[in-house]
Amino acid sequence: MDPSPIGALQQFIGTINIDVIDPDALLDARRFLLDAIACAFVGHTSPETPVVDGAIRQSMGGGTATVIGGTEASPAAAAAINGYLITARSLCDMHRPTLSHITPVVIPAALAAAERIGANGSTFLAGVVAGMETTVRLGYALNYEEFRRRGWHTPGVAGPFGSAAAAARIGALENEQIASALGIAGSHAGGTFASFGTPTIKFHQARAAMAGLISADLAAHGFKGNPEILTAKDGGILNTFTDGGDPTAITEALGEIWRLREISTRLWPTAAALQSVVTAVLELRGSVSPRQVASIEIALPQASYDMNAHMTWEDTFHATLSARWVAAVTLVDGQCWLDQFKKNRLNDDHVAALAVDRVSVVLDRSLPEGGCEVTFRMKDGRTITDLRRLPRGHPEDPTTAKETREKFHRSVAGSMDGDRADLIIDLIDTVEQIPDMRELTALLAFRDSRDTTLV
Repeated sequence: MDPSPIGALQQFIGTINIDVIDPDALLDARRFLLDAIACAFVGHTSPETPVVDGAIRQSMGGGTATVIGGTEASPAAAAAINGYLITARSLCDMHRPTLSHITPVVIPAALAAAERIGANGSTFLAGVVAGMETTVRLGYALNYEEFRRRGWHTPGVAGPFGSAAAAARIGALENEQIASALGIAGSHAGGTFASFGTPTIKFHQARAAMAGLISADLAAHGFKGNPEILTAKDGGILNTFTDGGDPTAITEALGEIWRLREISTRLWPTAAALQSVVTAVLELRGSVSPRQVASIEIALPQASYDMNAHMTWEDTFHATLSARWVAAVTLVDGQCWLDQFKKNRLNDDHVAALAVDRVSVVLDRSLPEGGCEVTFRMKDGRTITDLRRLPRGHPEDPTTAKETREKFHRSVAGSMDGDRADLIIDLIDTVEQIPDMRELTALLAFRDSRDTTLV
């Protein structure tokens, strides 16, 4: 294999097929696909989604590409809208070591590329795996600690490469075209944490999905990109966004070790850093009555504390990022789903008072990222504690196939009947056997304006 990063990726993307992919990696890829589609249906409930949908359609025009749970758009518009939908309600995956969302970047570009040519499911799945693997490995190559110190957000920088890889594989681009697609994708790289606390942080994923699709299309038509985009001294991604990075993180055991298996999924519509908080609160709540709880103390590691400890809950978007609101409403309601972040719930004085007066968040630098320690101080003087080193959905404690199916049914309730939902699940379980991916995308779209009841 070519030792240069783009050369290695070019060969990997150009030759990958499901016969050479580890069966467990294929199993994970199918699970991530079902999870992403579930997240997209829920994404229609985000208050910002109509704005994003309308603005993208206005700029990019109409077409016949599938918008999950919506009506057709152009391929680029569909990729961008689907990218936003998947990430809109903070339910999508997370690669925790590089703080990157993978499915909202890769799946939309892969669906758009496969649908317009009628690619079979085997080609589609190979493209998805190529895109996920490319995104994760580039995230590692960026040396996350230094990359984050400079303020960059991984999906916006690594994401265009992953979506370009997926679209290039599905479109059967030739070697030089693949290298150009990746080179063009590098020109789309960007997105910083200055956007955190606004919906723009989620648009980084949408833009990356669209950018990769366009990059592959340009390359397919002969447009050239720099094959040294990652390592060029003047403006190379690894020399510009970080400290030179680690190019070997891309090439080492590529096609042998499947980094996509390190992706986490989420069970609850909250920040990735708060998944363990929900788990801990629900676990402790199972042994006591909420009325017995005098106060809650939440210990978070540094990054989680910085992002979520002081976040307020004046609207749905901010509430999902607020450690205090998430803990308080989960304690009171005994669950954490969409209802816990609706406007009427955010205006509940009882929950708000609990979050303000009886929930405290402290910093514990000894905790690993994604972990937490939640302590209930009881009115009778007792304390009970739940320490979480890992959140549910982490690769070391992954969500099961059953949990993913249940999440899907919960996510599409009100959008479709159970038979249609089960058919989608069955198709994804055997996606590599689909002769034409339009068989699946037809079930995800609502092409009749009368058939648009959403979650």
